[in-house]
Amino acid sequence: MRTEASPMQLWKPVSVLLLLLFLAAHTSAAASESFFKDKELNILVGFSAGSGVDLHARLVGRHLARFIPGNPSIIIRNNPGASGILAFNYVYNRAKKDGLTIGNTSSGLITRQLIKRPGIRFDLKKSVLVGANSPQSRYMYVNGGLGIKSLDDLYKRSKPIVTGWSSKGGGPDVLIELMFRMMGLKRKAIYGYKGGPDIFLAVQRGEIEMASSNEMDYPTRGKQLEDQGAIRTLVQSGIFKDGKFSRSKTLANIPTVEEAYTERNGKAPSGPYWNAFKALSAVPTRGYWVAPGTPPDRIAALRKAFDQMREDSAYQADSKKLLGYVDDVGTGPRKQIIVNYLSLPDDIAKLFAR
Repeated sequence: MRTEASPMQLWKPVSVLLLLLFLAAHTSAAASESFFKDKELNILVGFSAGSGVDLHARLVGRHLARFIPGNPSIIIRNNPGASGILAFNYVYNRAKKDGLTIGNTSSGLITRQLIKRPGIRFDLKKSVLVGANSPQSRYMYVNGGLGIKSLDDLYKRSKPIVTGWSSKGGGPDVLIELMFRMMGLKRKAIYGYKGGPDIFLAVQRGEIEMASSNEMDYPTRGKQLEDQGAIRTLVQSGIFKDGKFSRSKTLANIPTVEEAYTERNGKAPSGPYWNAFKALSAVPTRGYWVAPGTPPDRIAALRKAFDQMREDSAYQADSKKLLGYVDDVGTGPRKQIIVNYLSLPDDIAKLFAR
């Protein structure tokens, strides 16, 4: 005769499983705290001090340690070169896989992998993302003495405008290229600058006439130069979310590329250049990674720390002071967005390499 198990008998295996899961989680957290305690965690930035990438890393560095078990000290180390490639090559290939070295990326570095730039010895598809921000806007600015007040004035020029960036394939440079092709404008590009601060100086000195920068440095640098008449902001890429562009709160009075195009042409932008523009705009502009092979418990601890930091009032206040809004740093689906971007077909990827 078959007898049915009582509710108590059924509950016993479940309770044992829950206890085992609890003990495993507790053991993992304890191991992470023991490892990180009294340690130095380095965030390696492949761009110069004062650049948008650097400013974001320092924002994170001021708050993240409080949420990592053991509260390690965080050091920001700048190692500029090849638009971030040298620094991330080190993180991926040479740094110890112990969770104490975090590589910081820009969307431009991600694009360089997409277009297979020489010198890349890493694969972001295999790297481990522990934190990233939501997409940000970029603003395009010109030398304030040129008399250019809007994109329409660029059509009146008899020669291409001279733009500048660190190297071909950087996010801001690619966005300018796509915008110019979409709008039928021409430019001459000069490369070789170390980073954002040097590019601002080059525009002011007249070495180049136009450049682009991340909205993060607008409150601390761009707006001051604009108030002094040294530069003039023409347009912004906009915040791309849920398939739509909107103005950044930091650049609330600056039209988006979509708005400028629609106003001039009487219709919304479309076509391959526009699709490529949207694809790049969806990529997180700031990412934080550890190398593959890093112990899972330390990966989990770092990801949890980023998610907790995002909800912290002190971080939110600091972010709002710096940016004008709270930067949504965390994990979520952002690695998959990057993987999807890196998996774009060759005919689209080629647009970024031109």
